[in-house]
Amino acid sequence: MNTQTPAKAAPTKPKQKAKPVGPSALKGSLEARRHAALILEVLCGERSSGDAAKAMGIALPRYYLLETRAMQGVVDALEPLPRGPRKSADTEIAALNRQITRQKQELAGAQFRQRTAQRVLGIPAPETREPKTLPSGKLRKPKRPSVRALKMVAALRTGQPSVPQAQVEASPSI
Repeated sequence: MNTQTPAKAAPTKPKQKAKPVGPSALKGSLEARRHAALILEVLCGERSSGDAAKAMGIALPRYYLLETRAMQGVVDALEPLPRGPRKSADTEIAALNRQITRQKQELAGAQFRQRTAQRVLGIPAPETREPKTLPSGKLRKPKRPSVRALKMVAALRTGQPSVPQAQVEASPSI
């Protein structure tokens, strides 16, 4: 008596439907198909371009324009396709959302570690200031902190010394 279970078959990918080939695969309006046939006849040498233009009911310069567009379509269709899955806007958005979620989690973890380290070292938490109100009852816009480096950059750009001249003269020279 055989007690072994049959081995599970490896999952297979669903087969893609075969795309139709040949003349039956051509799509488009009757007029577009007729124009394509006339252009091919000219390219094969069976008709002259003037005859094809008359058959299409258009001027010769317009025929040449359509012929060029048709050939460009052929060339574009024969360009090699990129391999692998195509990137779409939806997949790009989903990937960016996953990245944002991951970075938010990393930030929360880093903030937790910082608060824990501050408690262990005995560093007090920064004070939260309440916004000041104006006599009219509106909230006052908080002042932006001025950074010394930005003041230095501004002074260097204008050519003015950022340090008062009295301090520069009073400092000992080496």
